[in-house]
Amino acid sequence: MESHFGTFASSTGLLGNIIQSCLAVSTFLDRVGNADDLAKHFSVQLQYSLSRLDWWSRRWNLIHNESSSTGFMDARFQLYGNAIANYLELIHYNAHHLTSYQENIPIFKNMSSAQAYGATERFAKLLNTPWKEYYAPSSVTTQESHSSLSERFNWASRNGTAMKRLNLLNDLIRDLDEFFPPPGPKSDMSGAVLVNPALMTQQCDWKLKWLSRETEMDPFAASLAWLKSTTISHINDLKLSSDYEPQRLNGILISDQKLPHPRHYTGFYDGRPVLVEQKTVPVSASSLPINADHCRYDFIYTIHAGPILSLHDMLIEIESRKGARRRELSLDKRFDIARTLSLDKRFDIARTLSRALLYLHAAEWLHKGIRSSNIMFVPSTQPNIGQSGSPYLVGFEYSRVFSHDEGTENQEITSEDNLYRHPERQGLPAADNEPYIGKTGRFTKDHDIYSLGVILIEMGLLRSAEYISRKWGEGSFKDFLIETAISQVTLKMGVTYAEAALHCLESNFYSQPGTSNGDGSVAFYKKVVSQLELCRA
Repeated sequence: MESHFGTFASSTGLLGNIIQSCLAVSTFLDRVGNADDLAKHFSVQLQYSLSRLDWWSRRWNLIHNESSSTGFMDARFQLYGNAIANYLELIHYNAHHLTSYQENIPIFKNMSSAQAYGATERFAKLLNTPWKEYYAPSSVTTQESHSSLSERFNWASRNGTAMKRLNLLNDLIRDLDEFFPPPGPKSDMSGAVLVNPALMTQQCDWKLKWLSRETEMDPFAASLAWLKSTTISHINDLKLSSDYEPQRLNGILISDQKLPHPRHYTGFYDGRPVLVEQKTVPVSASSLPINADHCRYDFIYTIHAGPILSLHDMLIEIESRKGARRRELSLDKRFDIARTLSLDKRFDIARTLSRALLYLHAAEWLHKGIRSSNIMFVPSTQPNIGQSGSPYLVGFEYSRVFSHDEGTENQEITSEDNLYRHPERQGLPAADNEPYIGKTGRFTKDHDIYSLGVILIEMGLLRSAEYISRKWGEGSFKDFLIETAISQVTLKMGVTYAEAALHCLESNFYSQPGTSNGDGSVAFYKKVVSQLELCRA
């Protein structure tokens, strides 16, 4: 039956209901008994496809009780709403008929016919076909027995029908994203990883391991899954094996030059330029079985050849040039601070850091020590003298995946370090007592985000946190930044940048009641990452 799409969709939330029903299918293979490798491969690909639909719909504010109705206010929904509804109906139909014995689908004669169309031809047909709901019975039902579902899925897999439907599903979702990209900045970030169920799992199940192998489907999602999977496996090895021996690197490390910060130095590892981050702890505080009084960890980062300098050091240099402090450093001539911390470069640094933190949290890692002295730069390999490359986020001396046995080791703490810490988490980060990753313990992702907010303030004012704190009187440093510094940042960096910094300082993305990791990640993306994408000089 033909409908006035723009009228009923906005009042009933029909599209959101269709999408939610599609996403519910992503768990149907959990009910397939004795899943073989083909079934596991199919399940991971299905969840990847539906996570792309989830990410598209969240950015349009179509699901998860979003407060605004961005989609229905957009002119594209008024002009092309019929096509969008038909796309979602086809996606819904295919998602719920993955194990169907037949190839029939609505609007087109069959799956082969739909795939024979090019994307533009397919769009034109869906635009000109009156929308209606298709009530054909689903072949994926919650009441179906495990044995019956397993039998039909195995048949559909061997027959190739299931993969044909999945391929068409991918085409339709790709069409949606290309013809109707969500409002906001066009970003190259792989946002679907934030809502992929396989990546959000709290334990090392087969979905996480299989996602880590899907390098051709999504190399970035696979790399995050690999990081999370291997880390959990490492933790489990420590828990289960009393004689666990960690793997050791056997290359030759040669120190090149010391940096002002004693924990970092540059050098060469097997002839390649590296940044080395050093951490020494009492053996009693180490989680590894070592026969010594102290043990030292060396974190090695591959870098371009050249000197290296922290954001903190450059801010101090700026203050010394303005007469705000005595000159404490002699910067390498290959660093031009005017270029490295120009307005457009600061926006770029902010975007890079916010993304890095978003993805670090997606792999369920907490940094716990984010501060400007842990943001390092090396000169760019480009011919422009003085132009720095991308920032390196280092300082993982406190960092842990959430786990029971991976507590925080003792480290030195300074009053300046505390300026970057949330008021509730002053001093050394406490060990988390939760048994699984994904549990927040006492140090949370929001506390990392607060630290990012302090750095955004530093870059906005071109002053170190220590310098800014000189005017700090009563109350918490957090309140001082919100009430005093944000207005100054607004004047220098603009409203959008300042609001992103404010959201970081308020740091309540993951702490709201009922908020899942996926919801928190999406909220951080919308309020901080995507807004910083809009900031351009």
